[in-house]
Amino acid sequence: MVKLSLKGATFLLFATLFGLTGCLAIMSVGMPCLLVALALRRRGFDSLSIRFLRAHHFVSDCVAYYWFGMISLLLSRVMGTKTVGVIEDSSNTSTTTNTTNAGNRRGGGVPRRRVLTSPQQWDDALTAPADGRVLIVMSNHRTRIDWLLLWPFFLRANEGRLLWRLKIALKSSLRNIPIFGWAMQHFRFLFLSRDRKMDEKIITETANHWTLSNDGPTFLIFPEGSDLSETNIAKSQAFAKEHGKPLFHHVLNPRTTGLLALRDAIGDDRRISGVVDLTMGYRESTPGTRTSEASILSGNMPRQVRVLIRKYSVEDVFGKRNVATASSSASSSSPPSPSDQSQQHFISFMENLYRQKEVDLTEFYQNNPHVFAGEEDATMTADELTTLKGNSSEGASVGYGREILAFVVCCAGFYATVACGMWLLWLPVTVVAGLIGTSKGGIDRWLVMPFFSADERRRATTAESSPMNKNSNKLHKGCD
Repeated sequence: MVKLSLKGATFLLFATLFGLTGCLAIMSVGMPCLLVALALRRRGFDSLSIRFLRAHHFVSDCVAYYWFGMISLLLSRVMGTKTVGVIEDSSNTSTTTNTTNAGNRRGGGVPRRRVLTSPQQWDDALTAPADGRVLIVMSNHRTRIDWLLLWPFFLRANEGRLLWRLKIALKSSLRNIPIFGWAMQHFRFLFLSRDRKMDEKIITETANHWTLSNDGPTFLIFPEGSDLSETNIAKSQAFAKEHGKPLFHHVLNPRTTGLLALRDAIGDDRRISGVVDLTMGYRESTPGTRTSEASILSGNMPRQVRVLIRKYSVEDVFGKRNVATASSSASSSSPPSPSDQSQQHFISFMENLYRQKEVDLTEFYQNNPHVFAGEEDATMTADELTTLKGNSSEGASVGYGREILAFVVCCAGFYATVACGMWLLWLPVTVVAGLIGTSKGGIDRWLVMPFFSADERRRATTAESSPMNKNSNKLHKGCD
């Protein structure tokens, strides 16, 4: 049985308080805006309804940023987990797309990798997408809480803009967690069930909504689909033997269906600002262990998370889109399927990339202390090392104006509700709304995604503009 430590109790207490404050803001401000938007939409007031939908998204994004940012501070200040970014020279990453084993490129020498030591370096390494565009981020999946430990990483760059509209692909069971799962549905996360047809439908609907609502999300997905447990490693290796794939020990063989479906749903490759690959390496507090949910309770979280960053263009990852196939989508009732050539290019890319990840992580855990091969720590000056130590996961380049705005939006709903004596009313309303949403497949599937008609969603695959583009107001303009 896991003992609850003082660190774990402190983390859970403040995380719960932050979560409840944010959820109350959603229910007292965001949810009414969404209901009004739907009512206006049904009565034909499209322009006004989009303004209320924008208000709902703005409140939800504020709550998400506030929640993720506060958790990031708890991980750093309470748990003592530090985040270090390592960027690989872009001249090396392009060779990974070659159809040969990506690990073979080490024959020409270890790639140049540089530790990010200043806010400007973080900003250059990671750029938030513009409104109406999507940044795809994929990562290895060592633990079940990788997504949580990546929040401080996203907080570091571009004054937190990557965290502002972060969308994550999670297991569908997480959507039903009381309060917090319901809140994540308002954040427009993707909840996948490993049912191929259902997941493709969810990915298509969500991507279409991003396009039509002019979102500019940073989309985080774990192509392996499962964490690196002994059972999952055994299953992955059995699959690899059966299908002639390489055997891995530090990663699982990646799945490709989800990302292919996402690209099809987005439609125009110009809407994808780029693809970023992350390789997470852990310096565990207790060597030989693997971080889990129990680590939060015990306070035995990793001392450091090192993240290796590779950046690619859309064409590097997916290959060239089949023009004939893409243009036919305008008259088709469903999104276009990728050409066989493009699909094979992507599968080859992913196989080569994960071969390289296996090499990188093998070397990472062999090194003492754990670092990625080719890191230039030895050449860093004393000033740079001091800067790195000072810039822990709370983020040296975090925009405090954005944090303050998110905090004010969340707390305004909280205190307004309490001041009006509606606290006792809020709890049952939240529970009832959550239960009804669960019975309808989730609040997001029940209320958010149906805002745009099926015809609008189909046209979103090829349309150059969205209803929100006509008003050109940015959801987070006031936060910059």
